[in-house]
Amino acid sequence: MKIKQYSKSYNLLVSATIAFAALILQPWVNSLSWNKLAIEHSQWWRLLSGTLVHADWLHCAINLVALAIISLLYAKLFNIWQWLALIATLVVISNSTLLYFTNVSDYVGLSGLLHGLFVYALLKQFAEHKIESTLLLGATTIKLILEYFHPSGLGDQRLLGMPVATSVHRTFVMIAVCLFIVIKLAQWLRARIN
Repeated sequence: MKIKQYSKSYNLLVSATIAFAALILQPWVNSLSWNKLAIEHSQWWRLLSGTLVHADWLHCAINLVALAIISLLYAKLFNIWQWLALIATLVVISNSTLLYFTNVSDYVGLSGLLHGLFVYALLKQFAEHKIESTLLLGATTIKLILEYFHPSGLGDQRLLGMPVATSVHRTFVMIAVCLFIVIKLAQWLRARIN
């Protein structure tokens, strides 16, 4: 039991570190935002830093509250290395996918990562919490479909006073689902071999 408690504490520390970095980096949003043209001109750090900076303080606060909620509810499903690997993998693969396979020119914020973490955690806990996971996955799917048909957002654009990069949400979720499937297939294959 102590190991799980320590793991949960460390996972919350990782999330707190992300939050702290987001707050510290906020003044340099123009130099750190995810920007396709800048990344194509060798500013590779933007693949990572764009997720940490936000359009303004309200945007930052909303995303950090969501990160805290997701961390408190779901970080316990992972050990520290799994949590770090999940965050890093989602950020790197999703942002690379955005770079090479979408028309997104720029974005800032944690919301794509938050969507990906949320969906991955729901899939991971599905066996133990079928009803909760089904309802929340269904609600997230409906939200993503509505965002697809209303790319300007579902009221969040009015709240934030800026365009919402809804395709970033979808990309992170698709990568999270694919990552979950690949990991489950690898576990299944390993079990069959042993």
